[in-house]
Amino acid sequence: MSSGDELRSGRVTRGNLVFTESYFAPSCPSVPVVSLEMVSELLEADCAGRGACDAASSAPSLGLRRRTTIMRAGRCLSVSVGTTVLSAVVLVTLAVGFGVPAGGASLLANGCGIPPSYLCNRRWVWRRTGRGDLAREVVPFWTLSLAALVVSTWFVAYVGKITAALPVAGRAIALPGANIGVFATLWIAQFVILDRLIFRNRVQAQGAQ
Repeated sequence: MSSGDELRSGRVTRGNLVFTESYFAPSCPSVPVVSLEMVSELLEADCAGRGACDAASSAPSLGLRRRTTIMRAGRCLSVSVGTTVLSAVVLVTLAVGFGVPAGGASLLANGCGIPPSYLCNRRWVWRRTGRGDLAREVVPFWTLSLAALVVSTWFVAYVGKITAALPVAGRAIALPGANIGVFATLWIAQFVILDRLIFRNRVQAQGAQ
């Protein structure tokens, strides 16, 4: 032990600090006395701080994904509103203006909305570029849209029958209202399927596995 070291009960190690079973103290008065319990508490606090940092770093990524999903849902809703308005205009024109039966008019009107819906959802909502994958995107999207089209056509045809005696103004409100109502009901399920299956990011999906 050098002359600069001071023993305070227990064994001593060489250096600026003197380690003991209860505390260690430097002979130099400018260095504070630090107990082993304090060192242990500092180590525990450091470990807890690292865990808090890990949790804090994961929170922004979760919040970013949530904000991205909300923005994507808003854009998808905008596309759905636009194509639904387009279909409603075509429906009224065919059914009221040209006397086409309500079921057939609904089939044609909603069919007109599928191509712009696919293009806008793929390129604007999910930011896809290049040609669409036939098996993973094109066929599933059209299948989903046609399934919604069948439900919509049946419902509008039903509404057309029960409103056949109404004046033209009444049918002009009832038919597109039925069309909009059924698509609003199916929209949530459609968005989930598009986001999680059809337009899902394949790279992220493979990384998650």
